[in-house]
Amino acid sequence: CTSLLGQYLLEGEWNFLLDHLSTPHGRRDVHEGSDPLGLFRGRGGSNGIGGVPSNDVTNSAFYAAIHVRAPFSVAKAIYEWERQKPNDAVVLTRSAEFLMCVLAVIPSEEEERLKHRRGGKNANQGMGRMQTWSLEEMDGILEMILRDDDAASAEVSYLARSPKWIIPSSAPTALPTLGIAAYNPDVSAGILRRIYEKEPRAAKEECTLFGRTTLPWIVAAASPLPPKHTNTNENGNNADMAPIISTRYQEQSDNRWEKVRFLLTQWDGSDATHA
Repeated sequence: CTSLLGQYLLEGEWNFLLDHLSTPHGRRDVHEGSDPLGLFRGRGGSNGIGGVPSNDVTNSAFYAAIHVRAPFSVAKAIYEWERQKPNDAVVLTRSAEFLMCVLAVIPSEEEERLKHRRGGKNANQGMGRMQTWSLEEMDGILEMILRDDDAASAEVSYLARSPKWIIPSSAPTALPTLGIAAYNPDVSAGILRRIYEKEPRAAKEECTLFGRTTLPWIVAAASPLPPKHTNTNENGNNADMAPIISTRYQEQSDNRWEKVRFLLTQWDGSDATHA
């Protein structure tokens, strides 16, 4: 890391970080936008891990908070200082890119992967991401960015396709902001509608998902779902009964089809109630 802010982010020292942000030094760390996590350090300013490019977005303190999945209170505090930068605030001028970065996170899938990492020999070494957001935290961060979008400059485009570094895939995938929201099972239908309101034309724009040209409502229909059945009861114990439909599956399935119906309606203007 390249600053005290970056060190606290990497180590997950959220209370120390919030205290640091209340000082002039902490606010200066935010305003400098100098790669606080050191993602590009020693790379000559070229791409970092995973092909992430070094630019105004990825060098910002707010991107660093997204990268480590900082809790909402921390992400909000950093965002508030970012937007008060004396010159152009990157969180305002390039808000669509920050939205894409957040929308590309699927907390429910990350939580499953993290379960297998927690308790390992490197669990307490502060190396790598060891937490993810709750769905409420993710919603809060998205709402925070969307609320400020009216102040954004003309650079913002909700029709622009996602670059590969935001959605890495072995098959070509390029989605507008609305398309990413459609595909992510953890993004609520309410957030999807808010994004649609920013650029209604996006509902009719073709996009690319895993090498296939398609439309946003089809992207929503292809959104992944968790396993349908579970043998675990409400207390988390193995139940001596036939498999039942999991609550998480039902919630995400309902959310998926709500998004499909909405996008299909916007695409062809019909009543998609029975889609």
